[in-house]
Amino acid sequence: MDLTPLGFALGLGSALAYGSGDFCGGLAARRAAPYQVMALSSIVNVTVLLAIVLGIERTPISGAAIAWAALSGLLGTVGLTALYTGLARGHTALIAPGSGVLSAAIPVVITAVLGGLPAAAQLIGFVLAGIGIWLASSAGRAGLDREGLWLTLVAGVGFGLYFLTIPQAREGGVVFLPLLVGRLVMLVITLVILSRTGQSIPHPRQAPTAPLAGVLDMSGSVFYLISQQYLRVDVAAVLASLYPAFTLLLTAVLLREGLSRRQWIGAAVCILAAALIAV
Repeated sequence: MDLTPLGFALGLGSALAYGSGDFCGGLAARRAAPYQVMALSSIVNVTVLLAIVLGIERTPISGAAIAWAALSGLLGTVGLTALYTGLARGHTALIAPGSGVLSAAIPVVITAVLGGLPAAAQLIGFVLAGIGIWLASSAGRAGLDREGLWLTLVAGVGFGLYFLTIPQAREGGVVFLPLLVGRLVMLVITLVILSRTGQSIPHPRQAPTAPLAGVLDMSGSVFYLISQQYLRVDVAAVLASLYPAFTLLLTAVLLREGLSRRQWIGAAVCILAAALIAV
């Protein structure tokens, strides 16, 4: 499948949306617990998607597609849970870049086994994307403790398999219904976790950027799903996995937080990787 300009734009659009969503979610997590932020953003996702499905997209999908959508929601929840746990326990320097690289690498490897390798320039772009993601999202040298490694592995595998499973739920041009099923699964799991930990769903005023994080995350998934019409799964997944670079740039511009030289180099490498993938 040849890479088209529209497919490339959609892939980068998903990275921009995911990266912006992570930025807003990070701001919200400064005022509320991570699971509270996840619950609030999931509620917004489900509400918006339900309105779209009932008002516009009324085409049913098969039981198999629903099962794939539910599985993708479960995998996304597992990835987010591991990511937030790692961030809360101080493993940021390892889990942020490690999970990003894994989430890109898993679709590349599996697609190569099942569908063959992409063009040479794109392969080089994949490698550079992994390097760029690691440099851009890493704040420094990470300690190789067992807990951090396991959480990084779980988060990366969860996100990588999400990128592989959610396209399987797309059927007959239907985009929003599979996402609704996945987000319902995520919401239910998050509410169970909140209940067991004795936490409540916060008022939007307590974490005002959490609803926006939900909308942006949903938009990233929409762009990613639509991009499957124009891109190989591995290409779309690698482009979407460039999201840490956009989170980094938003942090630098809006919060005026100083960035290290390695982070700027990482952002530049991500741009070069995207250019090679587009060739």
